[in-house]
Amino acid sequence: MRSIYLFVGLSIVFLSFGFVRTDDSTQKTVVKNIPLGKAEIVETEIEFVVGRLNISSSATQLTEGTYKFYKEILKPEFSYTEEGKTGHLSITSKKGHIQMDDDNDNNNDNECLWDIALNKKVKHDLTVKLTAGNGNIDLSGCQLKRFEFKMVAGEAKINLSNTSVPEVNFKAMAGNATIDLSGKWNNDLHARIKGGVGEITLKLPADIGIRMNISGVLGSVNTKGLYKMGQEYTNELLGKTKQTIYIDVTGGIGNVNVKLVE
Repeated sequence: MRSIYLFVGLSIVFLSFGFVRTDDSTQKTVVKNIPLGKAEIVETEIEFVVGRLNISSSATQLTEGTYKFYKEILKPEFSYTEEGKTGHLSITSKKGHIQMDDDNDNNNDNECLWDIALNKKVKHDLTVKLTAGNGNIDLSGCQLKRFEFKMVAGEAKINLSNTSVPEVNFKAMAGNATIDLSGKWNNDLHARIKGGVGEITLKLPADIGIRMNISGVLGSVNTKGLYKMGQEYTNELLGKTKQTIYIDVTGGIGNVNVKLVE
């Protein structure tokens, strides 16, 4: 899956910030920090074309990031505005398309690396779009109004434990993903997961009622600790806890693995 590179068109209105320095003859680095404003909720969209994308929650400002790339088309661009108590943040690669050179084994697209830190004390309505590559998203303990992730091809590790995010949407055309939804929840969770070929691993809390609907899976469904009735999978705590986790899994996914975490 890591070797899949696609043509992509990206379009966004932006305002550029930051500075660029050259680390060596080819690699460039952009360092960009955006200070905290007055917004109580920030609608955040991150679009990443190809390479490695890391998102954490260690920022003391609104967002802090280091962005390494080779091709100018992969240079990040930023926009942040506020309307009342709502902020609008976008971080995206420049508009264009990417094509892999099959004759070049040292294609530098593989070395594009974005390290982005968000402030966990600010509530984010977060959308992440990954065209091709590896995504490592660790937002454990963050305030999230909503989380949406779209991936064309690649691998993703997503940690949303202890976030109490009420809505999660995940869609992947091809690739493998691990999604951690374990920990303490203060409200219901409604998650929709749609995939193509590949494998999905879900980590869920063992002490909350769970109802899952799984359909269209091409491979095996491994749900130790859940009871199956048709396409529905539940645990013995369903209807007995204040919070409930509802998950719909659809699409031609190779395998679905569910792990209950104490």
